[in-house]
Amino acid sequence: MRFFYVLVFLVSSVFSQKKNDNLLYRLQEYKLRNLPINTSSIDFGVNFFNDSTIIFSSTKEIDPLKKHNKNPYLELYQANISPVNEIRSLEKFSMDLHSDFHEANFAFTKDGKYVYFTSGDQNKGKGVREINQKNIVELFGADISNGVITNIKLLYFNNNRYSVGHPFLSKDEKTLYFMSDRPEGYGGTDLYKVDILGYNRYGNIKNLGPKINSPANELYPFVDVDDVLYFSSDKEGGKGGLDVYGISLKDTLQNVFHLPAPVNSNKDDFAFVLSKSNLGFVSSNREGGLGEDDIYKLKLKWLQYIQGTVENVATTEPVSDSKVSIYKNNQKVDEIITDSIGQFQSNIKVGANETYMVKVERRNHLADSTIVKTPEIRYFSNNIAFNLTRTAPDEIVIKETVKTDKSVEENVVPDLEFEPIYFDFDKFNIDKDSELVLDSLVDTLNKYPNIMIEVDSYTDAEGEVSWNQMLSDKRAKSTTDYLILKGISADRIKATGHGESKLINKCGVGIICTKAEKKLNRRTEFRVVLIEK
Repeated sequence: MRFFYVLVFLVSSVFSQKKNDNLLYRLQEYKLRNLPINTSSIDFGVNFFNDSTIIFSSTKEIDPLKKHNKNPYLELYQANISPVNEIRSLEKFSMDLHSDFHEANFAFTKDGKYVYFTSGDQNKGKGVREINQKNIVELFGADISNGVITNIKLLYFNNNRYSVGHPFLSKDEKTLYFMSDRPEGYGGTDLYKVDILGYNRYGNIKNLGPKINSPANELYPFVDVDDVLYFSSDKEGGKGGLDVYGISLKDTLQNVFHLPAPVNSNKDDFAFVLSKSNLGFVSSNREGGLGEDDIYKLKLKWLQYIQGTVENVATTEPVSDSKVSIYKNNQKVDEIITDSIGQFQSNIKVGANETYMVKVERRNHLADSTIVKTPEIRYFSNNIAFNLTRTAPDEIVIKETVKTDKSVEENVVPDLEFEPIYFDFDKFNIDKDSELVLDSLVDTLNKYPNIMIEVDSYTDAEGEVSWNQMLSDKRAKSTTDYLILKGISADRIKATGHGESKLINKCGVGIICTKAEKKLNRRTEFRVVLIEK
Protein backbone atom coordinates (compact mmCIF):
# COMPACT_ATOMS: atom_id res chain seq x y z
CA MET A 1 0.00 0.00 0.00
CA ARG A 2 1.59 3.25 -1.14
CA PHE A 3 0.63 6.77 -0.09
CA PHE A 4 1.61 10.10 -1.59
CA TYR A 5 0.85 13.49 -0.07
CA VAL A 6 0.72 17.07 -1.22
CA LEU A 7 0.22 20.04 1.07
CA VAL A 8 -1.04 23.30 -0.28
CA PHE A 9 -1.72 26.50 1.58
CA LEU A 10 -5.17 27.97 1.93
CA VAL A 11 -5.80 31.63 1.40
CA SER A 12 -8.07 33.51 2.70
CA SER A 13 -24.13 37.40 2.81
CA VAL A 14 -26.98 35.13 4.62
CA PHE A 15 -25.23 32.40 2.43
CA SER A 16 -23.68 33.42 -0.86
CA GLN A 17 -21.08 32.08 -3.29
CA LYS A 18 -18.18 34.48 -3.64
CA LYS A 19 -15.86 34.67 -6.60
CA ASN A 20 -12.92 33.36 -4.57
CA ASP A 21 -14.80 30.12 -4.03
CA ASN A 22 -14.24 29.34 -7.69
CA LEU A 23 -10.51 29.19 -7.03
CA LEU A 24 -10.52 26.98 -3.94
CA TYR A 25 -10.20 23.78 -6.00
CA ARG A 26 -6.66 24.88 -6.85
CA LEU A 27 -5.74 24.66 -3.17
CA GLN A 28 -6.95 21.10 -2.69
CA GLU A 29 -4.99 18.62 -0.64
CA TYR A 30 -4.75 15.08 -2.04
CA LYS A 31 -3.80 11.67 -0.70
CA LEU A 32 -3.27 8.88 -3.25
CA ARG A 33 -3.19 5.08 -2.91
CA ASN A 34 -2.82 2.19 -5.33
CA LEU A 35 -5.83 -0.14 -5.13
CA PRO A 36 -5.68 -3.92 -4.58
CA ILE A 37 -8.20 -4.44 -7.40
CA ASN A 38 -5.39 -3.73 -9.92
CA THR A 39 -3.79 -6.56 -11.90
CA SER A 40 -0.52 -7.02 -13.76
CA SER A 41 -2.23 -5.96 -17.00
CA ILE A 42 -4.61 -3.04 -17.72
CA ASP A 43 -7.07 -1.51 -15.21
CA PHE A 44 -8.38 2.01 -15.79
CA GLY A 45 -11.27 4.42 -16.17
CA VAL A 46 -13.48 4.46 -13.06
CA ASN A 47 -17.03 5.74 -13.57
CA PHE A 48 -19.70 6.13 -10.90
CA PHE A 49 -22.71 3.91 -11.58
CA ASN A 50 -24.35 5.47 -8.51
CA ASP A 51 -23.23 6.84 -5.14
CA SER A 52 -22.22 3.40 -3.88
CA THR A 53 -21.05 1.56 -7.01
CA ILE A 54 -18.18 2.10 -9.45
CA ILE A 55 -17.45 0.44 -12.76
CA PHE A 56 -14.11 0.28 -14.58
CA SER A 57 -12.38 -1.43 -17.48
CA SER A 58 -9.91 -4.27 -17.04
CA THR A 59 -8.24 -7.22 -18.75
CA LYS A 60 -8.36 -9.38 -15.60
CA GLU A 61 -9.56 -12.47 -17.50
CA ILE A 62 -8.40 -13.28 -21.02
CA ASP A 63 -10.94 -15.05 -23.20
CA PRO A 64 -9.01 -16.76 -26.03
CA LEU A 65 -11.83 -15.87 -28.42
CA LYS A 66 -11.37 -12.18 -27.66
CA LYS A 67 -7.60 -11.92 -28.00
CA HIS A 68 -6.62 -9.18 -30.44
CA ASN A 69 -2.96 -8.72 -31.30
CA LYS A 70 -0.90 -8.24 -28.14
CA ASN A 71 -3.57 -7.08 -25.65
CA PRO A 72 -6.88 -8.74 -24.83
CA TYR A 73 -10.17 -6.97 -25.14
CA LEU A 74 -11.43 -5.01 -22.17
CA GLU A 75 -14.01 -6.36 -19.75
CA LEU A 76 -16.15 -4.28 -17.41
CA TYR A 77 -16.10 -4.75 -13.65
CA GLN A 78 -18.06 -3.25 -10.80
CA ALA A 79 -17.34 -2.79 -7.10
CA ASN A 80 -19.16 -1.39 -4.11
CA ILE A 81 -18.02 1.62 -2.08
CA SER A 82 -18.29 1.01 1.67
CA PRO A 83 -19.48 3.73 4.10
CA VAL A 84 -15.79 4.44 4.87
CA ASN A 85 -14.96 4.71 1.14
CA GLU A 86 -13.26 1.33 0.81
CA ILE A 87 -13.70 -0.78 -2.35
CA ARG A 88 -15.59 -4.03 -1.73
CA SER A 89 -17.36 -6.89 -3.57
CA LEU A 90 -15.52 -6.84 -6.90
CA GLU A 91 -17.34 -8.67 -9.72
CA LYS A 92 -17.99 -8.45 -13.44
CA PHE A 93 -20.37 -5.70 -14.49
CA SER A 94 -23.91 -7.03 -14.42
CA MET A 95 -25.13 -5.43 -17.65
CA ASP A 96 -24.44 -7.07 -20.99
CA LEU A 97 -23.81 -4.80 -23.97
CA HIS A 98 -23.84 -7.71 -26.45
CA SER A 99 -20.84 -6.23 -28.25
CA ASP A 100 -17.69 -7.69 -29.78
CA PHE A 101 -15.81 -4.43 -29.21
CA HIS A 102 -14.28 -2.59 -26.32
CA GLU A 103 -16.72 -0.71 -24.12
CA ALA A 104 -15.53 1.91 -21.65
CA ASN A 105 -16.24 5.37 -20.26
CA PHE A 106 -19.86 5.26 -19.15
CA ALA A 107 -22.25 8.04 -18.15
CA PHE A 108 -25.50 6.96 -16.46
CA THR A 109 -28.58 9.05 -15.80
CA LYS A 110 -29.50 9.44 -12.13
CA ASP A 111 -32.59 7.26 -12.47
CA GLY A 112 -30.47 4.48 -14.01
CA LYS A 113 -32.65 4.23 -17.10
CA TYR A 114 -30.24 5.52 -19.75
CA VAL A 115 -26.53 5.25 -20.42
CA TYR A 116 -23.96 6.80 -22.76
CA PHE A 117 -20.80 4.82 -23.51
CA THR A 118 -17.76 4.63 -25.78
CA SER A 119 -17.27 1.55 -27.94
CA GLY A 120 -14.84 0.56 -30.64
CA ASP A 121 -12.29 -1.91 -31.92
CA GLN A 122 -9.29 -0.57 -30.02
CA ASN A 123 -6.05 -2.34 -30.80
CA LYS A 124 -4.23 -0.70 -27.92
CA GLY A 125 -6.71 -1.57 -25.21
CA LYS A 126 -5.89 1.77 -23.61
CA GLY A 127 -9.22 3.49 -23.43
CA VAL A 128 -8.75 5.80 -26.42
CA ARG A 129 -5.42 7.21 -25.32
CA GLU A 130 -4.10 6.71 -28.85
CA ILE A 131 -6.49 7.78 -31.61
CA ASN A 132 -5.86 7.30 -35.31
CA GLN A 133 -7.81 6.61 -38.45
CA LYS A 134 -7.45 2.85 -37.95
CA ASN A 135 -8.69 3.02 -34.39
CA ILE A 136 -12.08 4.74 -34.49
CA VAL A 137 -14.27 4.80 -31.39
CA GLU A 138 -17.89 5.86 -31.32
CA LEU A 139 -20.37 7.23 -28.81
CA PHE A 140 -23.59 5.34 -28.14
CA GLY A 141 -26.72 5.83 -26.07
CA ALA A 142 -28.93 3.05 -24.77
CA ASP A 143 -31.94 2.32 -22.58
CA ILE A 144 -31.64 0.27 -19.39
CA SER A 145 -34.56 -1.94 -18.47
CA ASN A 146 -34.48 -4.47 -15.62
CA GLY A 147 -30.69 -4.42 -15.60
CA VAL A 148 -30.40 -5.03 -19.36
CA ILE A 149 -29.04 -2.50 -21.84
CA THR A 150 -31.34 -2.30 -24.88
CA ASN A 151 -32.09 -0.06 -27.85
CA ILE A 152 -28.44 0.83 -28.42
CA LYS A 153 -28.25 3.90 -30.66
CA LEU A 154 -25.28 5.51 -32.40
CA LEU A 155 -25.46 9.24 -31.62
CA TYR A 156 -25.95 11.48 -34.64
CA PHE A 157 -22.64 13.34 -34.33
CA ASN A 158 -20.50 10.23 -34.86
CA ASN A 159 -18.62 9.89 -38.14
CA ASN A 160 -16.56 7.07 -39.61
CA ARG A 161 -13.78 9.58 -40.35
CA TYR A 162 -13.12 10.51 -36.70
CA SER A 163 -13.61 9.30 -33.15
CA VAL A 164 -16.17 10.41 -30.57
CA GLY A 165 -16.08 9.16 -26.98
CA HIS A 166 -15.52 9.72 -23.25
CA PRO A 167 -19.06 10.87 -22.38
CA PHE A 168 -19.81 12.80 -19.21
CA LEU A 169 -23.32 13.90 -18.20
CA SER A 170 -23.80 17.22 -16.36
CA LYS A 171 -25.49 17.11 -12.95
CA ASP A 172 -28.73 18.56 -14.38
CA GLU A 173 -28.50 15.98 -17.20
CA LYS A 174 -29.00 18.69 -19.81
CA THR A 175 -25.46 18.71 -21.22
CA LEU A 176 -23.29 15.91 -22.58
CA TYR A 177 -19.51 16.45 -22.64
CA PHE A 178 -17.27 14.30 -24.83
CA MET A 179 -13.95 14.15 -26.71
CA SER A 180 -13.49 13.98 -30.47
CA ASP A 181 -10.81 14.46 -33.11
CA ARG A 182 -13.27 16.20 -35.41
CA PRO A 183 -11.45 18.13 -38.17
CA GLU A 184 -12.61 21.59 -36.97
CA GLY A 185 -10.85 21.24 -33.59
CA TYR A 186 -7.73 22.97 -32.27
CA GLY A 187 -5.47 19.91 -32.28
CA GLY A 188 -5.56 16.13 -31.92
CA THR A 189 -8.59 15.38 -29.79
CA ASP A 190 -10.63 18.25 -28.35
CA LEU A 191 -13.37 18.46 -25.73
CA TYR A 192 -16.91 19.30 -26.85
CA LYS A 193 -20.39 19.59 -25.39
CA VAL A 194 -23.91 19.24 -26.73
CA ASP A 195 -27.29 20.17 -25.26
CA ILE A 196 -29.68 17.28 -24.59
CA LEU A 197 -33.08 18.42 -25.84
CA GLY A 198 -35.03 15.25 -25.11
CA TYR A 199 -34.96 11.52 -25.68
CA ASN A 200 -32.38 10.93 -28.42
CA ARG A 201 -32.59 14.63 -29.37
CA TYR A 202 -29.54 16.88 -29.28
CA GLY A 203 -28.56 20.43 -30.09
CA ASN A 204 -25.54 21.72 -31.96
CA ILE A 205 -22.03 20.58 -31.10
CA LYS A 206 -19.91 23.21 -29.29
CA ASN A 207 -16.13 23.12 -28.94
CA LEU A 208 -15.03 24.10 -25.40
CA GLY A 209 -12.59 26.61 -26.85
CA PRO A 210 -8.85 27.39 -26.86
CA LYS A 211 -8.54 27.94 -23.09
CA ILE A 212 -9.27 24.24 -22.63
CA ASN A 213 -8.28 22.68 -25.95
CA SER A 214 -4.77 22.82 -27.38
CA PRO A 215 -2.83 21.61 -30.44
CA ALA A 216 -2.30 18.37 -28.49
CA ASN A 217 -4.93 15.94 -27.14
CA GLU A 218 -7.60 16.62 -24.51
CA LEU A 219 -9.47 13.60 -23.12
CA TYR A 220 -11.64 12.30 -20.27
CA PRO A 221 -13.87 15.27 -19.32
CA PHE A 222 -15.38 15.24 -15.83
CA VAL A 223 -17.36 18.03 -14.08
CA ASP A 224 -17.65 17.81 -10.30
CA VAL A 225 -20.37 19.13 -7.96
CA ASP A 226 -18.57 22.50 -7.77
CA ASP A 227 -18.74 22.95 -11.57
CA VAL A 228 -15.02 22.42 -12.04
CA LEU A 229 -14.14 20.71 -15.31
CA TYR A 230 -11.29 18.22 -15.00
CA PHE A 231 -9.66 16.61 -18.02
CA SER A 232 -6.39 15.09 -19.24
CA SER A 233 -4.05 16.54 -21.84
CA ASP A 234 -0.60 15.81 -23.24
CA LYS A 235 0.03 19.44 -24.19
CA GLU A 236 3.34 21.17 -23.58
CA GLY A 237 4.16 22.24 -20.06
CA GLY A 238 3.01 19.11 -18.27
CA LYS A 239 5.04 16.67 -16.21
CA GLY A 240 5.01 14.07 -18.97
CA GLY A 241 2.48 12.07 -20.98
CA LEU A 242 -1.13 12.85 -20.09
CA ASP A 243 -1.62 15.19 -17.12
CA VAL A 244 -4.80 16.18 -15.28
CA TYR A 245 -5.99 19.80 -15.51
CA GLY A 246 -8.92 21.70 -14.05
CA ILE A 247 -10.86 24.89 -14.76
CA SER A 248 -13.93 26.39 -13.08
CA LEU A 249 -16.88 26.66 -15.44
CA LYS A 250 -18.25 29.51 -13.27
CA ASP A 251 -15.37 31.90 -13.97
CA THR A 252 -14.72 32.61 -17.64
CA LEU A 253 -11.61 34.68 -16.78
CA GLN A 254 -9.68 31.70 -15.46
CA ASN A 255 -7.05 29.70 -17.26
CA VAL A 256 -6.65 25.96 -16.82
CA PHE A 257 -4.87 24.78 -13.70
CA HIS A 258 -2.33 21.95 -13.69
CA LEU A 259 -3.11 19.68 -10.74
CA PRO A 260 -0.12 19.04 -8.45
CA ALA A 261 1.51 15.77 -7.45
CA PRO A 262 0.54 13.16 -6.47
CA VAL A 263 -2.32 13.42 -8.99
CA ASN A 264 0.12 14.09 -11.82
CA SER A 265 3.32 12.16 -12.51
CA ASN A 266 5.85 11.95 -15.36
CA LYS A 267 3.70 9.25 -17.01
CA ASP A 268 0.09 9.16 -18.22
CA ASP A 269 -2.47 10.34 -15.63
CA PHE A 270 -6.07 10.28 -16.82
CA ALA A 271 -9.72 9.44 -16.08
CA PHE A 272 -9.84 11.73 -13.01
CA VAL A 273 -13.24 11.53 -11.24
CA LEU A 274 -14.60 12.65 -7.86
CA SER A 275 -17.62 11.72 -5.77
CA LYS A 276 -19.65 14.06 -3.54
CA SER A 277 -18.14 12.38 -0.47
CA ASN A 278 -14.53 13.45 -1.18
CA LEU A 279 -13.59 10.15 -2.78
CA GLY A 280 -11.86 10.19 -6.15
CA PHE A 281 -9.98 8.04 -8.64
CA VAL A 282 -7.31 8.59 -11.24
CA SER A 283 -5.78 6.09 -13.66
CA SER A 284 -2.06 6.06 -14.37
CA ASN A 285 0.80 4.01 -15.80
CA ARG A 286 3.28 5.65 -13.41
CA GLU A 287 6.25 3.77 -12.09
CA GLY A 288 5.68 1.53 -9.10
CA GLY A 289 2.25 0.33 -10.20
CA LEU A 290 1.02 -3.24 -10.29
CA GLY A 291 0.38 -3.35 -14.03
CA GLU A 292 0.48 -1.41 -17.27
CA ASP A 293 -2.36 0.90 -16.19
CA ASP A 294 -3.50 1.08 -12.57
CA ILE A 295 -6.41 2.72 -10.75
CA TYR A 296 -5.46 4.95 -7.83
CA LYS A 297 -7.81 6.05 -5.08
CA LEU A 298 -7.85 9.74 -4.11
CA LYS A 299 -8.87 11.18 -0.77
CA LEU A 300 -9.61 14.91 -0.64
CA LYS A 301 -10.15 17.55 2.03
CA TRP A 302 -13.18 19.76 2.56
CA LEU A 303 -12.45 23.40 1.79
CA GLN A 304 -15.51 25.13 3.20
CA TYR A 305 -15.25 27.95 5.70
CA ILE A 306 -17.54 29.96 7.94
CA GLN A 307 -16.86 33.65 7.68
CA GLY A 308 -18.69 36.93 7.93
CA THR A 309 -19.05 40.37 9.45
CA VAL A 310 -20.35 41.83 12.71
CA GLU A 311 -21.96 45.28 12.59
CA ASN A 312 -23.87 47.58 14.89
CA VAL A 313 -27.55 47.29 13.98
CA ALA A 314 -28.20 51.02 14.48
CA THR A 315 -25.08 52.56 12.93
CA THR A 316 -23.91 49.74 10.58
CA GLU A 317 -20.41 50.39 11.92
CA PRO A 318 -18.19 47.30 12.30
CA VAL A 319 -17.99 45.77 15.76
CA SER A 320 -14.39 44.74 16.39
CA ASP A 321 -13.15 42.41 19.15
CA SER A 322 -16.36 40.38 19.09
CA LYS A 323 -16.03 36.75 20.11
CA VAL A 324 -17.38 34.35 17.50
CA SER A 325 -17.86 30.76 18.67
CA ILE A 326 -18.64 27.83 16.36
CA TYR A 327 -20.36 24.72 17.73
CA LYS A 328 -20.87 21.28 16.21
CA ASN A 329 -22.90 18.62 18.01
CA ASN A 330 -23.07 20.95 21.03
CA GLN A 331 -19.27 21.10 21.29
CA LYS A 332 -17.29 24.26 20.60
CA VAL A 333 -14.95 23.55 17.68
CA ASP A 334 -13.60 27.02 16.94
CA GLU A 335 -13.36 30.53 18.38
CA ILE A 336 -12.43 33.69 16.49
CA ILE A 337 -12.16 37.37 17.40
CA THR A 338 -13.38 39.87 14.80
CA ASP A 339 -10.74 42.18 13.36
CA SER A 340 -10.72 45.98 13.25
CA ILE A 341 -13.35 46.03 10.49
CA GLY A 342 -15.61 43.47 12.15
CA GLN A 343 -14.70 40.53 9.92
CA PHE A 344 -13.93 36.93 10.85
CA GLN A 345 -13.09 33.61 9.18
CA SER A 346 -13.06 30.20 10.82
CA ASN A 347 -9.69 28.67 11.62
CA ILE A 348 -11.06 25.24 10.77
CA LYS A 349 -12.30 23.82 7.50
CA VAL A 350 -15.91 22.70 7.82
CA GLY A 351 -17.51 19.74 6.10
CA ALA A 352 -20.26 19.67 3.53
CA ASN A 353 -23.87 18.90 4.45
CA GLU A 354 -23.23 19.56 8.15
CA THR A 355 -24.90 21.77 10.75
CA TYR A 356 -23.10 24.31 12.93
CA MET A 357 -24.27 26.87 15.45
CA VAL A 358 -22.44 30.20 15.29
CA LYS A 359 -22.71 32.62 18.19
CA VAL A 360 -21.29 36.14 18.46
CA GLU A 361 -20.79 37.98 21.77
CA ARG A 362 -19.47 41.42 22.66
CA ARG A 363 -19.39 43.28 25.97
CA ASN A 364 -22.40 45.55 26.39
CA HIS A 365 -24.10 44.08 23.31
CA LEU A 366 -26.95 41.62 22.95
CA ALA A 367 -25.53 38.28 21.84
CA ASP A 368 -26.73 36.83 18.54
CA SER A 369 -26.53 33.38 17.00
CA THR A 370 -27.58 31.49 13.92
CA ILE A 371 -27.59 27.96 12.51
CA VAL A 372 -25.36 27.28 9.49
CA LYS A 373 -26.20 24.32 7.26
CA THR A 374 -23.31 23.84 4.85
CA PRO A 375 -24.16 23.00 1.22
CA GLU A 376 -23.26 19.67 -0.35
CA ILE A 377 -20.28 20.94 -2.32
CA ARG A 378 -16.56 20.92 -1.71
CA TYR A 379 -15.61 24.58 -2.10
CA PHE A 380 -17.70 27.26 -0.44
CA SER A 381 -17.48 30.22 1.92
CA ASN A 382 -20.49 30.23 4.24
CA ASN A 383 -20.99 33.94 4.80
CA ILE A 384 -22.95 35.35 7.76
CA ALA A 385 -23.85 38.95 8.56
CA PHE A 386 -24.43 39.58 12.27
CA ASN A 387 -26.11 42.79 13.46
CA LEU A 388 -25.58 43.40 17.17
CA THR A 389 -27.72 45.62 19.36
CA ARG A 390 -25.74 47.72 21.82
CA THR A 391 -27.24 47.51 25.31
CA ALA A 392 -24.92 49.80 27.33
CA PRO A 393 -22.03 52.21 26.72
CA ASP A 394 -18.64 50.88 27.76
CA GLU A 395 -18.30 53.45 30.56
CA ILE A 396 -21.48 52.37 32.41
CA VAL A 397 -20.92 50.23 35.53
CA ILE A 398 -23.71 47.83 36.36
CA LYS A 399 -24.13 47.13 40.07
CA GLU A 400 -25.68 43.91 41.27
CA THR A 401 -27.57 45.59 44.18
CA VAL A 402 -29.61 48.73 44.53
CA LYS A 403 -27.82 51.64 46.30
CA THR A 404 -29.20 52.68 49.71
CA ASP A 405 -26.57 55.28 50.67
CA LYS A 406 -28.44 58.32 52.05
CA SER A 407 -25.92 60.57 50.30
CA VAL A 408 -27.54 59.58 47.05
CA GLU A 409 -31.14 59.41 48.17
CA GLU A 410 -32.24 60.86 44.87
CA ASN A 411 -31.06 57.61 43.24
CA VAL A 412 -32.80 55.25 45.64
CA VAL A 413 -35.17 52.88 43.93
CA PRO A 414 -37.81 50.90 45.80
CA ASP A 415 -37.76 47.09 45.59
CA LEU A 416 -39.14 46.18 42.19
CA GLU A 417 -40.08 42.75 40.98
CA PHE A 418 -41.50 41.79 37.60
CA GLU A 419 -43.12 38.53 36.67
CA PRO A 420 -41.48 36.60 33.84
CA ILE A 421 -42.93 36.36 30.37
CA TYR A 422 -43.42 32.93 28.78
CA PHE A 423 -43.09 31.52 25.26
CA ASP A 424 -44.77 28.79 23.28
CA PHE A 425 -42.71 25.76 22.28
CA ASP A 426 -39.93 26.65 19.82
CA LYS A 427 -41.20 30.27 19.54
CA PHE A 428 -39.63 33.61 20.39
CA ASN A 429 -42.39 36.08 19.47
CA ILE A 430 -43.99 38.34 22.09
CA ASP A 431 -47.65 37.36 22.63
CA LYS A 432 -50.48 39.49 24.08
CA ASP A 433 -49.96 38.31 27.67
CA SER A 434 -46.27 39.16 27.47
CA GLU A 435 -47.05 42.62 26.10
CA LEU A 436 -48.97 43.46 29.29
CA VAL A 437 -45.94 42.57 31.43
CA LEU A 438 -43.53 44.45 29.20
CA ASP A 439 -45.73 47.54 29.07
CA SER A 440 -45.69 47.62 32.88
CA LEU A 441 -41.91 47.32 32.76
CA VAL A 442 -41.73 50.24 30.31
CA ASP A 443 -43.76 52.40 32.72
CA THR A 444 -41.33 51.63 35.52
CA LEU A 445 -38.27 52.37 33.41
CA ASN A 446 -39.79 55.70 32.41
CA LYS A 447 -40.56 56.50 36.06
CA TYR A 448 -37.04 55.69 37.25
CA PRO A 449 -34.52 56.93 34.65
CA ASN A 450 -31.60 55.96 36.91
CA ILE A 451 -32.19 52.22 36.54
CA MET A 452 -31.53 49.70 33.83
CA ILE A 453 -32.89 46.23 33.30
CA GLU A 454 -31.22 42.86 32.86
CA VAL A 455 -33.08 40.52 30.54
CA ASP A 456 -32.35 36.78 30.96
CA SER A 457 -34.00 34.36 28.54
CA TYR A 458 -34.23 30.57 28.83
CA THR A 459 -35.64 27.50 27.11
CA ASP A 460 -36.89 24.10 28.17
CA ALA A 461 -34.75 20.97 27.73
CA GLU A 462 -36.41 19.80 24.51
CA GLY A 463 -34.17 19.64 21.44
CA GLU A 464 -30.43 20.15 20.88
CA VAL A 465 -28.41 22.26 23.29
CA SER A 466 -27.07 24.43 20.43
CA TRP A 467 -30.58 25.02 19.08
CA ASN A 468 -31.85 26.01 22.52
CA GLN A 469 -28.98 28.45 22.97
CA MET A 470 -29.87 30.11 19.69
CA LEU A 471 -33.56 30.12 20.63
CA SER A 472 -32.90 31.80 23.99
CA ASP A 473 -30.78 34.43 22.22
CA LYS A 474 -33.71 35.16 19.93
CA ARG A 475 -36.10 35.39 22.90
CA ALA A 476 -33.74 37.88 24.57
CA LYS A 477 -33.54 39.85 21.35
CA SER A 478 -37.30 39.94 20.72
CA THR A 479 -37.83 41.14 24.30
CA THR A 480 -35.22 43.86 23.86
CA ASP A 481 -36.64 44.91 20.52
CA TYR A 482 -40.09 45.33 22.09
CA LEU A 483 -38.72 47.57 24.88
CA ILE A 484 -36.77 49.68 22.38
CA LEU A 485 -39.89 49.98 20.21
CA LYS A 486 -41.67 51.38 23.27
CA GLY A 487 -39.04 54.11 23.66
CA ILE A 488 -36.55 52.55 26.09
CA SER A 489 -32.93 53.28 25.16
CA ALA A 490 -30.86 50.25 24.24
CA ASP A 491 -28.19 51.59 26.62
CA ARG A 492 -30.48 50.67 29.54
CA ILE A 493 -30.94 47.03 28.59
CA LYS A 494 -28.53 44.15 29.09
CA ALA A 495 -29.92 40.98 27.53
CA THR A 496 -28.50 37.46 27.62
CA GLY A 497 -29.69 34.08 26.35
CA HIS A 498 -28.91 31.14 28.62
CA GLY A 499 -30.35 28.23 26.66
CA GLU A 500 -31.53 25.35 28.83
CA SER A 501 -28.89 25.98 31.49
CA LYS A 502 -31.21 27.10 34.33
CA LEU A 503 -34.33 24.97 34.53
CA ILE A 504 -36.60 25.96 37.41
CA ASN A 505 -38.13 22.53 37.91
CA LYS A 506 -37.46 18.82 37.39
CA CYS A 507 -38.20 18.84 33.65
CA GLY A 508 -34.76 17.90 32.35
CA VAL A 509 -33.85 15.68 29.42
CA GLY A 510 -35.85 12.46 29.43
CA ILE A 511 -38.10 13.49 32.33
CA ILE A 512 -41.85 13.19 31.75
CA CYS A 513 -43.55 16.52 32.49
CA THR A 514 -46.81 18.22 31.64
CA LYS A 515 -46.94 20.93 28.97
CA ALA A 516 -47.57 23.52 31.68
CA GLU A 517 -44.49 22.41 33.62
CA LYS A 518 -42.32 22.59 30.52
CA LYS A 519 -43.61 26.06 29.66
CA LEU A 520 -42.39 27.40 33.02
CA ASN A 521 -38.84 26.94 31.71
CA ARG A 522 -39.56 28.80 28.45
CA ARG A 523 -39.28 32.23 30.01
CA THR A 524 -37.61 35.61 30.13
CA GLU A 525 -36.84 37.04 33.58
CA PHE A 526 -36.08 40.65 34.54
CA ARG A 527 -33.79 42.14 37.15
CA VAL A 528 -33.50 45.84 37.99
CA VAL A 529 -30.05 47.30 38.61
CA LEU A 530 -28.87 50.83 39.28
CA ILE A 531 -26.66 52.85 36.98
CA GLU A 532 -23.76 54.29 38.95
CA LYS A 533 -22.93 57.77 37.69
